[in-house]
Amino acid sequence: MTLRRMATVVLVLAALSGCGQSQPDATGPRAPRPGHEEVASRPPTAAPAVECLEVSATVLSRLQQGAEDGMTFTEAAAYRSPDFVKIYFVAARFTVPGVDNAVGVWVTNSISDDESAGFMAVDAVAVEFTDWGPASTTDAAITVTDPSVSVATDCLG
Repeated sequence: MTLRRMATVVLVLAALSGCGQSQPDATGPRAPRPGHEEVASRPPTAAPAVECLEVSATVLSRLQQGAEDGMTFTEAAAYRSPDFVKIYFVAARFTVPGVDNAVGVWVTNSISDDESAGFMAVDAVAVEFTDWGPASTTDAAITVTDPSVSVATDCLG
């Protein structure tokens, strides 16, 4: 379950239980239930910030190993998936003869320079322009509908 889904469930449950809020009734306002006093005084929390990660030239070089001839990566950014252990979504901008400024998304289990992790293609662009297999065929069945795809793309700018 994603953090956003868990936060929604918690908010709905809190609203249904009236936890930490005084509510009027026939005899006047009620005091918060024991153990819930501090909930009413806490400020609302913001959604966690997205942590965009840099992708080194070494990692791009590994991605390049599965690229079509003439394909050149110009920039990339990564986002660590909150839904999978040790999975990074990498959005990369590239050019290839006849196509400028294209963006594809891949997944990898490492963005470290000292590892030789492979990649899997996530979106149609990545599948079309590289030889990396589709991530949808793995046990994780990662597809373009995964919210981390748009986050990684947003990290790229």
